[in-house]
Amino acid sequence: MIESNALFGNGLNIEFSENDDYKNWAILSRMIKNLAESGRYDDVFAGKISSDEMKDFLERLNEWFKNKALKGIAALKWAENEDEVSALMEMSKRYKGKDPSVLEIGLEDYLLGLKLFNASYGTDAVPSDALFQGMSYLMLDAIYNNGLIERIYTNMECYKPELLKFKNIFTLNYDSNVDVILDHPVYHLHGSFRTLHHEYRPDTFKGWAILQTGKALPQYISGKEYLYSDAVLGFSGRDKWDKICKYNDTYDNPLSQVFLKAHPELEAPKYPVEEFKTIKGHLHLIGVCPNNDSHIFKMINDNINISKVLYYTACDEDAEQVQKVIRKPIQILNVFKYWDHIRGKKA
Repeated sequence: MIESNALFGNGLNIEFSENDDYKNWAILSRMIKNLAESGRYDDVFAGKISSDEMKDFLERLNEWFKNKALKGIAALKWAENEDEVSALMEMSKRYKGKDPSVLEIGLEDYLLGLKLFNASYGTDAVPSDALFQGMSYLMLDAIYNNGLIERIYTNMECYKPELLKFKNIFTLNYDSNVDVILDHPVYHLHGSFRTLHHEYRPDTFKGWAILQTGKALPQYISGKEYLYSDAVLGFSGRDKWDKICKYNDTYDNPLSQVFLKAHPELEAPKYPVEEFKTIKGHLHLIGVCPNNDSHIFKMINDNINISKVLYYTACDEDAEQVQKVIRKPIQILNVFKYWDHIRGKKA
């Protein structure tokens, strides 16, 4: 019997939230609204930058993004490597002939725009790691939606029988709704709001190693652990992949293996990419966007044991794009008909 596996993206949350809360424009709108909330980020930014300053920075970023980044060539001189050049050109193609508003620009596209915009300041640029971290806090907070994202499972009971058909379930989402429905963890390829980044945890080898140097672990804010989770954000597949590999290499390198054997009490949390690389049979891609995740499609293409990909699409544009990035036998399915089937609706 052919094994069936599933990989879920944000489209799953959009379907079962029964509102627009997790669409790109809604997340960006919430991010702007959160910045306007007095004192919301005082503890997060610890007085280093105010919400008003962040809001002003975002407004200038938006203006630069539309006038420079979306035109591709105009921003090339600030790209530092081939990945940034490739991501910039792909992004400019997606918006070609369009005049997107602030809320119509992809969330992850902003991360590339942020990096290039900052680089345009030359010697006056802010350290990129600090800037990225600040933007990540804002984005993760907007996605988290005051915890409401973790309540979507209350609308998903009708989907449980379908979920049980899959041998392995992977997700690109940070929430744990599928985990709750199934009452067991699924594979979070890009991390989870429920899992602290290993540098904050003394029970991991990473945390233990920091403590051995005489340094204290970085601090996180109680009640806002989701901001300090292992959730991966990046402007391209290569960018995300580099972060995943760096994290996993903490536990995979030979020296770490020696210490882990000597300290079996320490955890070695890793992103489950090896589990994804070894699936067999059919792979269902549900709610997955074909942009900015080239690392995912590379793993699919490199896995000779995946015999077929079933891609559930909401638009012709995504259907065309996914057939360009997947080099496997592929079946395109209408995701709206799929959800109607799940809910027992008749055509």
